[in-house]
Amino acid sequence: YAKGFAYLVMYNILFIVPLIAILIAASNKAVVEKMEKLEVSEKRYIKLIAGIIMLIMAAIIAYIAW
Repeated sequence: YAKGFAYLVMYNILFIVPLIAILIAASNKAVVEKMEKLEVSEKRYIKLIAGIIMLIMAAIIAYIAW
């Protein structure tokens, strides 16, 4: 029972919480406008940061899986 509950908590932290944060940010018009301006001016850095975040998340998932 405890192991199943731990997996449920981990799922909520890794998937649901970021999803809620993205939805809240996407519903704020000022944040969306700021992100659009940032994307136009800093496209290269945004791709770099997104790639680094994806690698970090992959490492965390691999660590948890093994």
